[in-house]
Amino acid sequence: MLNNYNGQSYRQLRVGERIRRILSGILRNNKLYDPILFNLPPITLSEVCVSSDMRNATVWVIPSVNEHMEEILSVLKRASGRLSSQVAREVHMKFTPSLTFKRDTAFDSFQRMTEILQDPLIQQDIKNGTK
Repeated sequence: MLNNYNGQSYRQLRVGERIRRILSGILRNNKLYDPILFNLPPITLSEVCVSSDMRNATVWVIPSVNEHMEEILSVLKRASGRLSSQVAREVHMKFTPSLTFKRDTAFDSFQRMTEILQDPLIQQDIKNGTK
């Protein structure tokens, strides 16, 4: 049965959320032991999308500071094998999904939309449109 959320099944959503929580715990408790991550601000994992065959998972990352995004993604990419093995210890599945880390741009789009809506010309158009 498919849900309306990006065409993912309930099982995919549950597995993705479980993986997200495990990875968040690892990063929050500094269990990755990477010196680069110690000096960077916290990382937010917004979502984990699992493929229909459950063999691949895309982890969407939101940095608290955009200037370190490339460093964060490179560290997570290097550590993806270790992270996958830690996920495998906690999620008992036939196959542990291969992890791919990508930047989540949804928040940036939201910020840009907010900036556009705060523009005085747009505010004037909104006021004129409601009359």
